[in-house]
Amino acid sequence: MDIYEIVLLSIGCLLVLLILIVLIRTITFKPKKININDSIEEVDKLNSPQKLGDILKHQTISYYQNVGTDYKHFQKCINSLKDNYPNVFKKCEFTQAKDYSICFKLKGKSSNKPSVLMAHYDVVPAEGEWDFEPFSGEIKDGYILGRGALDTKSTMCASLEALDELLAIEYIPENDLYLCFGADEEVYGTTTVNRVKIFEELGIKPAFVLDEGGAIINKIFPGVTNNCAVVGVTEKGLLNVTLKVKSKGGHSSSPSNNGSVVKLSKAIIKLQKKQMKAKYTATVYELFDRLGRNASFGIRLIIANMWLFKGLFKFLLQKLGGEAAALVRTTFAFTMLEGSHANNVLPAVASATINIRVSPFDTIEKIIAHIKKVVGKDIEVEVINGFEACQESSFESEQFKKIETTVLETFGKDIIVCPYIMLGATDSRHFTKISENVYRFSPMVLTKEDRSGIHGINEKISVENYLKSVQFYKRLLRKI
Repeated sequence: MDIYEIVLLSIGCLLVLLILIVLIRTITFKPKKININDSIEEVDKLNSPQKLGDILKHQTISYYQNVGTDYKHFQKCINSLKDNYPNVFKKCEFTQAKDYSICFKLKGKSSNKPSVLMAHYDVVPAEGEWDFEPFSGEIKDGYILGRGALDTKSTMCASLEALDELLAIEYIPENDLYLCFGADEEVYGTTTVNRVKIFEELGIKPAFVLDEGGAIINKIFPGVTNNCAVVGVTEKGLLNVTLKVKSKGGHSSSPSNNGSVVKLSKAIIKLQKKQMKAKYTATVYELFDRLGRNASFGIRLIIANMWLFKGLFKFLLQKLGGEAAALVRTTFAFTMLEGSHANNVLPAVASATINIRVSPFDTIEKIIAHIKKVVGKDIEVEVINGFEACQESSFESEQFKKIETTVLETFGKDIIVCPYIMLGATDSRHFTKISENVYRFSPMVLTKEDRSGIHGINEKISVENYLKSVQFYKRLLRKI
């Protein structure tokens, strides 16, 4: 046997070995077993949906910088909470701030590991043509109708209902419990910022915080048929930037070959082609690990062998675009363009606004440096506002596992519970200053149609879904 044959034989043996390794890893790549409690948790099926409907009637619409916000609706909503959840108001310490944020404290057996359940009760305006009155709170055809039914009066009321029912049977939590509800989350307001400051002054360091966020959804990833509960363990930051190009302007009858609009357009195309580098985080690895264990064979083969297919997988995610691509990189969305205000005048200034969602592995400083390098010195880069991405909470913590087991007990053993990077912002980001375990999850099953109602028209939640949310909180409260 000559050297050429020996080399071919060696390559063949290595290929066979590689195939065996890939196949063995794929075959053994199975879902992990989790022990759960199968006990039934009863809820008040008759009255609890009616209570949510009552809260949905209040037009607690928040407006940017409070311009136009009518706080009489907020106060009426708070008064309705007192009527609907009497045990909570009777047995908890209640505080209402001047900014209309509200907080309930229930003393636990210990103060060492306090927990915070969050939501916000302000809503966005109900614009567009609805099929029903947006603030009716009507229950019809198995649905509770109205603005805020999903975002997030449902989670506020479900947590209050769960606590109210438990307090009726003399419930005492293992640790101090706080229920905090903001009044301006929809407009990036300060009510939760102020609440966190109060916690800091009192020396309260929550061991567990749960706010709105991911939900239980289907068809989250190719090859996965199970419903998936995505729990946000971090959320992206936000950065708004304006690109500006200045010129002499002039009459449109004699345009230059490289005017301000042309220069600006070239800069936008450059940024679109050369965005921030994609990168896996521990959260993204774990997300796809858990999905992959429940996927079809072909997908399992790739994810079980990320050591071999990592580059290909990252490439495919970016090509898929949308949420898939957003998980692995900072995203640039070009949202506003401005030039001349007359059709026969060349603009003296052309500008474009970029809405940027900052990944946990990037920083605002790094992004600005990247933009300036790509667009060149002729383009002015002006920062409007922004905030950094949040630190990642552990998906291996005791607190995450409590969410996981509670989901499985409430919604079924076949649910895949995954850590997730929230692409949007929530009020929970403010609590990351004082807590290492901040999670974002709304306990409800949401179809594509359901999700379209969030900030859209015909927002509603099914009665069945809402009752499951109450069950989830009752089970979780028994664990914290």
